[in-house]
Amino acid sequence: MDKRQFYFSVALVFIFSCCACCPNEDVSDVVAGFDGLNISSLDLDRIAEQGAGSIPACAGMLLDAERTVRWSGVMALSALGHETGAVLPALLALRVALFDPDVSVRVTAAELVMSFGDRSGIPILISALSCPGMLHPSEPPLPVCTQALDILREYTGHSYEDPSEWQSWWEANGDQLVWDGDNEKFQ
Repeated sequence: MDKRQFYFSVALVFIFSCCACCPNEDVSDVVAGFDGLNISSLDLDRIAEQGAGSIPACAGMLLDAERTVRWSGVMALSALGHETGAVLPALLALRVALFDPDVSVRVTAAELVMSFGDRSGIPILISALSCPGMLHPSEPPLPVCTQALDILREYTGHSYEDPSEWQSWWEANGDQLVWDGDNEKFQ
């Protein structure tokens, strides 16, 4: 069992104990309608309408072989956490995606984890600053490193350029960061 599977197992135990799980074909239908390119083709409102009971189904998507399904699961979990108030189960599942083998899924999960005030996405983004690939999906198309830098700046208020500057900042401040929910930034 790798690290991702271990964390997934622990998260699922908690999620199933907190959320009434119901088989949900609508979530599968919505994800099946996602073309993997156009973010707008993933109907997150329709997923959020299914309620917190859909969190286990969305969490299960994080172990799918297809990157687009895992990315959809990350987006759906965030929508469910924000829209249904089931923050803790959604956040635990999102943290699993921080260990995804695909950098686009990791960066997206890091951004969404941070949107809940969880700083565990910051080191993922710092490591992505050196990634030369493109973010998939992305509208408009962006390099992974550009997206990671934009997210770090947005949630920290800092404007470092170099990955080593970000790493030094994280090492010096990471343990003391506090979420300011009014400004949606780490202080």
